[in-house]
Amino acid sequence: MPKANPKKTNVELPKSKTGIQGLDDITNGGLPKNRPTLVLGNTGCGKTIMAMEFLVNGIVMFDEPAVFIAFEENTAELIINMASLCYDLNKHIADQKMYLEYFKINMDEMHDTGKYNIEGIFIRLGQAIDKIKAKRVVLDSLDILFTRFDSKIIRLEFKRLLSWLKEKEVTAIIT
Repeated sequence: MPKANPKKTNVELPKSKTGIQGLDDITNGGLPKNRPTLVLGNTGCGKTIMAMEFLVNGIVMFDEPAVFIAFEENTAELIINMASLCYDLNKHIADQKMYLEYFKINMDEMHDTGKYNIEGIFIRLGQAIDKIKAKRVVLDSLDILFTRFDSKIIRLEFKRLLSWLKEKEVTAIIT
């Protein structure tokens, strides 16, 4: 069996700089451009802060509008938490460079009917992307959507979401 060629190829994956010190170095230039990236970690490890920093840096450093959809923290909490780190999200929202929305998921109202899709999220997210011409997107704590469902359904809808994000040509982080 032939060995893999460790030499560098001429094919370069386009990257979207994060503006986060060190992260662009270890990722060889940033996150894959116009593709989703999944960020995993325990509660409280900094996923939301890293994702928000990716968006704010995109706005400030690269003039790339951004959408942040939260499934866990409401918008008021996010604005306050990020203000404590000197990020003025209200300014970016007022300048129409950022769209911030909280999707409240009430688990008591969810019922397993055998059919499940996240089409409503595609519609609302698509409207937000189009409204500000977003180039960067974060879906924070997306796992909340899938906590009560079969793993096959989860895989199918997650794969559909990844494909949809690629079609929208946004660089996305999903936590």
